[in-house]
Amino acid sequence: AGGTRSRYHIHAQGEELVPFFSYFQNDLVPFLQCCQYAFNNSLCQRFLKLRPPTTCQAYTPPTPAQAAGDPHLTTLDRKDYTFNGIGDFVLLKDVNSSMVVQVRAVQTRDTAGILQNATVFSALALKTETSDKIEIYKTSDGATDILVNSEIVEIVDATSNFNGVKLERSVGDDESVVNFLIVFENEDLSVSVDVSADLLNVLVMISGERYKGQIRGLLGNFNGDDNDDFITRHNLVLPSDSSMRDLHYKFGMTWEVQGNESLFNRSGTVNNAINYEPIFLEEIRNPELNFSVVLELCGDNKQCQYDYSVTGNEQIAKGTMKFIEKFKEIESDVQKVVRCPFLEVPVNGNRSASGYAVGDNATFWCYEGFQLLQGASFVVCRENGQWSAGSPVCVEKIVEDSPISSLVVYIGSGSGALIGVIVIVIVIMAVLKCRRKPKPEPDPEINGPIFENPIFLESLSSLGQGGAFKIPRPTYVDPNLLDDYFF
Repeated sequence: AGGTRSRYHIHAQGEELVPFFSYFQNDLVPFLQCCQYAFNNSLCQRFLKLRPPTTCQAYTPPTPAQAAGDPHLTTLDRKDYTFNGIGDFVLLKDVNSSMVVQVRAVQTRDTAGILQNATVFSALALKTETSDKIEIYKTSDGATDILVNSEIVEIVDATSNFNGVKLERSVGDDESVVNFLIVFENEDLSVSVDVSADLLNVLVMISGERYKGQIRGLLGNFNGDDNDDFITRHNLVLPSDSSMRDLHYKFGMTWEVQGNESLFNRSGTVNNAINYEPIFLEEIRNPELNFSVVLELCGDNKQCQYDYSVTGNEQIAKGTMKFIEKFKEIESDVQKVVRCPFLEVPVNGNRSASGYAVGDNATFWCYEGFQLLQGASFVVCRENGQWSAGSPVCVEKIVEDSPISSLVVYIGSGSGALIGVIVIVIVIMAVLKCRRKPKPEPDPEINGPIFENPIFLESLSSLGQGGAFKIPRPTYVDPNLLDDYFF
């Protein structure tokens, strides 16, 4: 279930701290003595109360969104759509405009350099109220320009730190794509940008709950409901099943950046788009295109098929497919991990758990002279993060022919019900008092130092098989003992 809480890290350093051995003495040895090699599980229960198990129950994974290719977008609430506007647009911002990400879309060209009725992203600008402004531009010669607070900077190191924001640079395996990861220190926001010779692909990650329902722009409102993601700048909500044409003109174009809110230092080189009419996904009609060629290149990836059908540019289509596959992997990686709560060992009994993930199970049993009460002897971890039944309790067995059971039968057959109940209670209390066992004295072999526990010593001796195996002698081990194990 994720282990138990520790006081020291294995690399802890400082005054009177020794890497690993401080952790070994204060965290590992107590667990071994109380739980791993103790015959009395009450010691383990006490240990677990002082060092409770750690789980990922409270962890909330980040939420991804994307804007890639001939822009295909997936909102923060997992709604997919395509938008082919020309100009600068608000990709996302919070309602107070303290965090803003903007993208620049330009008309794309096919392999012959002819303009097509579709767009790709060519630049990105973003900032928060506590950070420097970052701008990324794809230049006409295929290079990348980075601007910080409107000044061009040369990114040489793998990681560069600026005011309130960190920028990491890496190159893809084929060296045709450069990735920039932008992480804001004081906001729950990071943005990953893949820059190729043709376009920018953008991946956004938001974590935590502070921005739930507080986001606006092309990436939706981040409230967990994909039915109301298409909120216009004027707070009108388009139906989630709107056509691409309606989404283009009635939703996407409303998020075009106004002159006074632009983060871009460089003016856009918007093509002559007076007669520009984007090709919508459901309206593609290209009789000259051999669709078998599209299938051979893209398989069943709809976004890749669209990009190749519209632009005729194989590199754009391949880049889109690769980025969307990467995005799907990230979506899978950040799914919330479901774990069931830690199961305590019942007093006067024990339990065996195969794990704490969905589908794992646990079995309970009681020691001799005790029997299970309440709960169940076998439980399974369900998809809702709860066990199929509660943990049982081990209670002392009552022998059927004991004085208590005989008295119950005798009195139950009489007419004095009230008197019988009183007598039963008195007799039960007397018998239980007689049966109460004195609390056993601690077994020195169990509660003594771990290095005197025979089970532990037997396992420790196996470490030397095949050759000498020694570790530094901890301070609490008698220097006159166990020379075979310590130096």
